[in-house]
Amino acid sequence: MKKRNLHRDRVEFLIDQIRNSGYMMISRKYGKYLPPPSPIDNLEVDAVARFKKRIAIGITLNEEELDRATLESKISTLFRGRRSNSRITLFIGVPKVHLYKAKIAISHLPEELRKRIRVVPLSD
Repeated sequence: MKKRNLHRDRVEFLIDQIRNSGYMMISRKYGKYLPPPSPIDNLEVDAVARFKKRIAIGITLNEEELDRATLESKISTLFRGRRSNSRITLFIGVPKVHLYKAKIAISHLPEELRKRIRVVPLSD
């Protein structure tokens, strides 16, 4: 039960950060009025938002999911799974203690993907 509440709190904080960036929610997890987002190529997504024609996808990751190969695979799949790649921004929520590990893993990605990724530190 506590783990679910922790995940829910992290998703809520990530959604707040996406909204603060000017996006409007289309779907989100744990929402009262919006439907949950559908998976993208069998990957679970926490939020989908849009601003004009730009789309934002929000995911939260834990320590195990920050493995470099796993993270690169997920990011590539998320960008491939949508039609208009150039207009997608990916918000990745990671626990503060693993922020450095996430930034290192993302730094190995191609430049065109890196500039469309925003890492959001989440409280523990």
